[in-house]
Amino acid sequence: MTGEEWTEKYRPQHLNEIIGHKKIIEELRKWAASWEKGTSKDRAVILYGKAGVGKTTAAHAIARDFGWDTCLLYTSPSPRDLSTPRMP
Repeated sequence: MTGEEWTEKYRPQHLNEIIGHKKIIEELRKWAASWEKGTSKDRAVILYGKAGVGKTTAAHAIARDFGWDTCLLYTSPSPRDLSTPRMP
């Protein structure tokens, strides 16, 4: 099993499986729940931080918990070409 396969196999699938960042996870849960009641006053959330802190994991977990579809957009790795988001 490669390292990548291992990380995917053991990636948390739900918000309650994520260890640490309890305040942030609770804020994400409240934000998502507000969409269940209609349009949230905070229309979007931006997850940012260093590589490996759990941004993608949290996004997939919240989508799974609330039955949402996901769509990943990657921007160019070049700081000169950030104009065109690309889908994998």
